[in-house]
Amino acid sequence: MTAEPVRDSCARRSKTVNHARSASVEGLLVPRSPYLLVEDVAARYGVSVRWVHERTRSVEPQIPHRRLPGARRCLFLEAELEAWEAGAGLELQELAGGGRIVRPKT
Repeated sequence: MTAEPVRDSCARRSKTVNHARSASVEGLLVPRSPYLLVEDVAARYGVSVRWVHERTRSVEPQIPHRRLPGARRCLFLEAELEAWEAGAGLELQELAGGGRIVRPKT
């Protein structure tokens, strides 16, 4: 398990992001969500969190992600990022309430 300090741009304080794929709760191994967060994607590509945010906010989608209606957080699936890295184009699906899904074309 690796943990690294990450700057929280809103609160301007350091916090630790745990990049483990599963967590232990009372001795049980509980699988974590299949989704990656902006900080995880930034670390994966060696770019800033701002760079990732800018790619999710553009009119023309530039990176596969999901934003649920009414939410500000973007979620990423590793398999979709891998397909995008392999050269797949992206398709955009706008959701009611301001959400959107950007995924590789199949």
